[in-house]
Parts: sequence; C-alpha cells; structure tokens
Amino acid sequence: KPTTTTKATTTTKPTTTTKPTTTTKATTTTKPTTTTKATTTTKPTTTTKETTTTKPTTTTKETTTTKPTTTTKSTTTTKPAATTETTTESTTTTTSIVSYTYVVETEPLTFYYSDDDEALQPEDLIEKIVRHAVYSDGSLSEDGELLDDFGSVSFDVQTPKELYTQDGFEYSVTAIIRDEFGETVLENTVKLYIGEKGDANLDGTADAKDAAEILVYAAAIGAGQDAKLYQSDNESLEAFAFYLADVNGTQSTDATDAASILQYAAAAGSGKPVNWKEILGVA
Repeated sequence: KPTTTTKATTTTKPTTTTKPTTTTKATTTTKPTTTTKATTTTKPTTTTKETTTTKPTTTTKETTTTKPTTTTKSTTTTKPAATTETTTESTTTTTSIVSYTYVVETEPLTFYYSDDDEALQPEDLIEKIVRHAVYSDGSLSEDGELLDDFGSVSFDVQTPKELYTQDGFEYSVTAIIRDEFGETVLENTVKLYIGEKGDANLDGTADAKDAAEILVYAAAIGAGQDAKLYQSDNESLEAFAFYLADVNGTQSTDATDAASILQYAAAAGSGKPVNWKEILGVA
C-alpha cells in the first residue's frame, strides 16, 4: 500500500495530553517497466512530557528512479593499431639544361680525290646525330633527340685537298657541333679515304702503270671473267682503288679512263703544270 497513516492518542491524567502523530509519505516514481512499491509501517512513538504537546511528524519521501536497464553513452574512437602520420613535403627541383652531348654515327668510308677543293659536307660523312641534354644536376636526358639538320656541324679541315698529305690513304677529321651553349668538339670522329685520281694500284701516283692495270682489268671483265683491279683482303681498299681509277666518273673503269691517265702522266712528266680538270675538259 503506498501510504500508511497511523494515529496514536494517549491520554494521561491528570495534566498530560499526548498526540503523537506520525505521517509517512512514500512516493515512488517509476520510469519505464519498473514498478516499485514501498511500504513503510511506523509504530507510534510516544513522547510524554508534562504540559507539552508533541506533534512529531515524520515525512519519508522515497523516490526511486529506474531507467531502463542501463543507459550508456559510449563514445568509441577507433584508430588503427598504430597511428602513423606521414607528412610528405613535395619539393620541386627545377633543373635547367646547361649543355648537350652528342653521339655521331658516320657513314661507311667515304672516298675523295686529293685535288678535291670542295668543302666537306656533313651529309656525306655523317649518317646520324643524337643529342642528349645535360641538366644542371649533372643528369642526362634518357631519350636522345635525333637531329635532322646538320647545319650546325662543321669540320676542322675544310676540303680533302687541304687534308691530303700523300702519307697513306686513311684520314680522319674532327667534327664540331655548335649550339646555344657553345661548341662540342668530337675529335677524329669521321674517317675518310683520300688518294690521287688515277692511282689504280695505290702506289701514290697516277702514271702508265695504273693505265696498264686498268686495261688488263677492263679486258678481263669484257671477257666475262671475275677480275679485281686491286688485289687485297681489305675490301675497302679494293673499292677505293676502283674509285681512283674511274677518273671520268662513269662508275666504271675502262679504256677511256686508261687513256686519260696516260695523258695526265705525260703532262706531269714534262714538268708542265697539270690538273685533272684540264685533262677531262671540265670547266
């Protein structure tokens, strides 16, 4: 029972009036699904005093607040087992081109006459040039740039005539490549052969012996034989001898070349100044 009120009255004669009053209030507040009954039984308490009226009042407030089960506010912050904070600072390093380096591939041996006074042309001697950039940090570009124009290329010697010394046939020249950073010098990069026009036997002079060699060779070829103008295991020298014997530039060696060689040899033997342009009638 939620509330119990007990009144106990004791009268004591002659002069004492006792009114013990006990009031008990039990209040239960129940929130969801919980009912609490609180029953308090209070036995009278008697206080006896002469000429004293005592009203003891006892108030009991019992408040029970029941919340469903348990209200838990749980804040869970989940981090990986190990929290690693990585700060990446991106630093951009600007590298500039400070120069170029070059790789030159030359043509197979190129032949020239010793009296050729025309300037050497890069296109005749060089097959390919690949340029690589050199950066300020010292690194090179991985992919080279193929140069299509050889206009920036020159040589330390201008003409075959200038280079020829009658000391052998094989010569080399230094290529010079100019760019915005200056000059790149590739020493002795290009190989070439230079010899006396008409020197079919490669002895350094054009004379009657060369004319005779040409006539023998031309007769053998005319007869269908497999003949060589110059006997050598070096195919480059064989090709070079044929080039020198072809004085009239017809891409063949025959009696006409032999006759021109004899004419040249006769003029040279007389001590007169002679050159091949006059012999061949070339202006």
